[in-house]
Amino acid sequence: MGRRTSGRAAVAAMVLAVGGGGLVAVQARAAGNGLPHVSPYSPTGQYAEGASLVSGRLVQPVGRRTTLGDFPVASAASPDGRVVVVANSGQGEGAPEQGDEALQVVDTRTGDVVQTVRDHEPGKPTFYESGLTFSRDGRHLFATGGGNDQVYDYAVTGDRLHLLHRWKSSARAGAPTVVGTRNGGIPSSAPIAGDAAAYSRGLALTPDGSAVLVANEQGSTLAALSTTHGALKWETTLGGPGQPGGAYPEAVAVSPGGGTAYVAAQGLNAVAAVDTRTGAVRGLAPVGDHPVALALDGTGRHLYVANANDDSISVLDATAAVPRVERQLSTHLVPGEANGSTPDAVAVDDHSGRVYVGLAGDNATAVLEDPSHRHSSPDPARLVPRGAIPTGAYPTAVSVLRDGQVLTAAAKGLGGAPITDKQQYIVNKRHGLLTAVPRPSTPQLADWTTRARADLLYPTQANAQRPADSPIPDAAHAGHSPIKHVMLVVRENRTFDQVFGDLHRPGADVQPAYTEFGAKDAQGRTLTPNAHRLADRFGLSQNFYSDGEASIQGHHWTAEGVSSDYTEKSYLHYYSNRNHPYDPTAPIVYPRCGSVFQQLAAQGKSFHNFGEMVGLATSQAPTVRPAPGARCATPGGVHDGQSAASFSNTLGANLSLTSVPDTAKEQDIEKELAPLVAADRLPQFMYAVLGNDHTDGTEAGKKTPQAHVATNDLAVGNLIDYLSHTPQWKDTAVFVVEDDSQDGLDHRDGHRNILLAASPWVRPGALSSLHVSQASVLHTIELILGIAPLSSYTQYAAVPYDMFTAHPDPTPYTAVTPTYPMDAKNPSTTPGTAASVPLDLRVADVAGPMLEAQIWEATRPGAPMPPALLEELASRGGIRQQALDAWAHGRPCGCSPLGPGLAAAPGEGD
Repeated sequence: MGRRTSGRAAVAAMVLAVGGGGLVAVQARAAGNGLPHVSPYSPTGQYAEGASLVSGRLVQPVGRRTTLGDFPVASAASPDGRVVVVANSGQGEGAPEQGDEALQVVDTRTGDVVQTVRDHEPGKPTFYESGLTFSRDGRHLFATGGGNDQVYDYAVTGDRLHLLHRWKSSARAGAPTVVGTRNGGIPSSAPIAGDAAAYSRGLALTPDGSAVLVANEQGSTLAALSTTHGALKWETTLGGPGQPGGAYPEAVAVSPGGGTAYVAAQGLNAVAAVDTRTGAVRGLAPVGDHPVALALDGTGRHLYVANANDDSISVLDATAAVPRVERQLSTHLVPGEANGSTPDAVAVDDHSGRVYVGLAGDNATAVLEDPSHRHSSPDPARLVPRGAIPTGAYPTAVSVLRDGQVLTAAAKGLGGAPITDKQQYIVNKRHGLLTAVPRPSTPQLADWTTRARADLLYPTQANAQRPADSPIPDAAHAGHSPIKHVMLVVRENRTFDQVFGDLHRPGADVQPAYTEFGAKDAQGRTLTPNAHRLADRFGLSQNFYSDGEASIQGHHWTAEGVSSDYTEKSYLHYYSNRNHPYDPTAPIVYPRCGSVFQQLAAQGKSFHNFGEMVGLATSQAPTVRPAPGARCATPGGVHDGQSAASFSNTLGANLSLTSVPDTAKEQDIEKELAPLVAADRLPQFMYAVLGNDHTDGTEAGKKTPQAHVATNDLAVGNLIDYLSHTPQWKDTAVFVVEDDSQDGLDHRDGHRNILLAASPWVRPGALSSLHVSQASVLHTIELILGIAPLSSYTQYAAVPYDMFTAHPDPTPYTAVTPTYPMDAKNPSTTPGTAASVPLDLRVADVAGPMLEAQIWEATRPGAPMPPALLEELASRGGIRQQALDAWAHGRPCGCSPLGPGLAAAPGEGD
């Protein structure tokens, strides 16, 4: 079907109720750009009022805009203010037309990108990270590489960069070696889950320019390199015995006198003071949770620290040998906001005395100011929030020029590619954005602040339409619901069109050309009969989105309602073979409020976890100074005995997706629940991971993709069949979602996910078009069970009230068995096909679009591969053009699809 444009005009003015924050007026603005108006029922995309993100929030960046590559993480302005350089640290592998791992030089007078720099080593991908700084004379630019343990020294001539040197950032990590990868021939420097790099992140120069100080995140060290020849002067380990998980240093600043380096140590919740001459650690200054950015004022007396996990700014007295905290300020944009504003960048304007803070979670740059400021350093005791500047999505870097111009780099830009170009692998289809505004006046800032708040709260418009008799309560009456038990079922990676593109209903927003696992296959065998029957019998959302792009984020979103700044800035390197490890139970990955399991335990609710690893952290360094407004019953990363005891190890965790049939897992769930059902002690919350629909691709001898999906479909059907035949069904609701939607095609957006709701309280045959996301599901569960918001994402999420009814129908559901053989195995692969490319499927999601190419061939044999998928395979590199041309016509290429030198590594082909 063609694009469906909402006929609902934007409401001219609306009043939103904000918990604890009073009333905020929202004025819809028509941009006069010919785009349709946005409404709570609009799909994600571009509108007259701005971009509608997958969360349902709006972004309306102010000022001049410059489109960047994928996921910019750092910016540095030249001393003369003529250029600003941005470091992009995205997913792609450095294809010539992409700027996703590159430095980009932007002319600050015009906003034009005048140079894009990608420096490869032979046979390796590009590497750039968050360390970026000019020398005082502007003749050199230094940058970090991250997973290649390198520091780059660039010569600067006008607005051009030229690489002079590469230096190793640490002596404590072996040089990564190039290995052939099994995932489509993409060059890799280490096994996908390996910890092969010290990981150079932030850096700073000493005032005399003689040394560059580099924070090695995974090595937990600070290293000093000579800027003359790159020799290592010293390397110091941060933290010490008993510090769980390491220091994870992120950012570096140096005192004006050059004697002290300040290092933001995320894992220690502290700033380390280090002697720059000897490398000796003088001490640790406790700050907020996950400090990630630092900025000294012009006098060097005050150090500003952005604490990403607890939404705070710490102001330190830097005159002491070990800094001490003078003040801690909240960065919440709205009073009463739950955690989630995620301050991850900070800059000081010494002329005005303003402090600018990038709020990644709120899509804005906050402005702090000392109203009595008359000097080059504001008084921290008088510092107050003055407002916010609307930016692109997920701002990560702020630079202030001498003329007061404020430049903000936003990693996720406008949320994705244009709506007609969103069928591609979603991890790649995104552009960063640089916005530039003059120093805002007080009236201008007031207007922008109103806009930033309205954009943040936009999804709550839908909640004002709640029917008075809805079984889902509003926030004021949370916990007062006829629904007493909730189960959340999390599956793996399918898009809406991939499963429901064959939906035949009035108003269905589908594209059958992208359907691979519909109700029936081409031979008439049923693949997903239960999913389709559940949609007909209960409820289905066709405007539901993943809040993240991949499983590393996805399981955090489904279990925590947010993805931490650490996860957001590291998952791309894990997925693109850039030597970044991933451990879903490591303390460093957790958001401040932890998982739904920890919060349920802390708030006295019963629950059981069938297979979700997220939420099982061991420990985390304590936050000595709790942030103002940080409202969590249990801080994230703290191991909770009750949470651990609720985990069913017998089912296999979410990283073991296909080794155990979902039907066997479902039978185990029934066995564990049976005595609780008999005793009328069914938990209030249950979480089950059923991930067979991830599939094993087309590896010979493994189950076919269709067999895995059919097995998963039967397991879901059996589970709802079982629950619906229990006495507790009358007050039970089941939500079925995918953790993400990265492996399929969708005509709306690569984030469009599947949400099925089954309950006596679900309106029969409901097909919801309300814009909702994974955070909406958790918000609905919060309201049913009466637990505090896990994050501001859940707090402000739209609730799918239109899927529920006040007139329950307790008729049980009876599962049906797919007729596709669930033991069907992949045959030997045909040379020259996507199926013949070896993949590594030992860990979830590492194969990327190559897996989707194999699934396409398996489910639609002989059909031309969609251009969007071919484009993605081409941009990721390694596939011969001859193969792409053949696949575009649905036939083998009669060649080896992999380019020269990109065969599978020894031992990986078995």
